[in-house]
Amino acid sequence: MTFPGFLRLIPSNYHLVTVGQTSLQEQFIGLLAAQQKLIHSICSLYYSSPEDRKDLFQEIVLQLWKSYASFNNQSKISTWIYRVALNTVFSRIRREKARPETVPFSDKLWQIPQPEEQTAFRPGCHCGVI
Repeated sequence: MTFPGFLRLIPSNYHLVTVGQTSLQEQFIGLLAAQQKLIHSICSLYYSSPEDRKDLFQEIVLQLWKSYASFNNQSKISTWIYRVALNTVFSRIRREKARPETVPFSDKLWQIPQPEEQTAFRPGCHCGVI
């Protein structure tokens, strides 16, 4: 499964930068085409939902693009992609854990209690329940 929308993540002003005969953007797109299986496998490893995998794929591509110009060929390109992808996954997981858990809205919240269910104050009792 491929996500062709990743090209929208690359800012259009970057296509003006050229390296030899090939623009930086074209090199990056070629790299993604060759290595997208690695990125997809990492996404599938950490998320089961197709929507989450797609979101993660886009986040990884964005992080790869941001750091692509600074890649200095000291390691294999697949190793670099793997490290950037894992760091992106771990950052996303940390953000999700830091976000408070949401509870679905329930219609029971709007139900008005019946008079026999209401609580009242009774002298000597600090709980407020009769």
